[in-house]
Amino acid sequence: MDLTAYDKKINIEKLKADVEMIKNLFKYKQLGPENVSRVITETVMKVKKFNKLSQSEKTGLAIYVINHLIEEIIPGRDAPMEAILKLMVPDLVEQLLNFNIGNLCTCFKA
Repeated sequence: MDLTAYDKKINIEKLKADVEMIKNLFKYKQLGPENVSRVITETVMKVKKFNKLSQSEKTGLAIYVINHLIEEIIPGRDAPMEAILKLMVPDLVEQLLNFNIGNLCTCFKA
């Protein structure tokens, strides 16, 4: 996973460790449409914290990392499933990055 474009803006080693942790969540269960949201939300939560990145950089990074995870977790076994999951990623990432739970209910505001 080549993250050199983000070298001065994020802690690449920390992100790689986070990616490995997310990958390990699927060590004993198969990734599919029923649980791809876990990979997406975990990744978006990690990427959202990078304050030095613009919104479009966060979106691009999250999509790149999630697609990498999909390829790693489903290596060559199920190409059609991999393609379907990758098609779902961009829109879900954008929705999650733009979602602010504080606007939903005042009970979530600090």
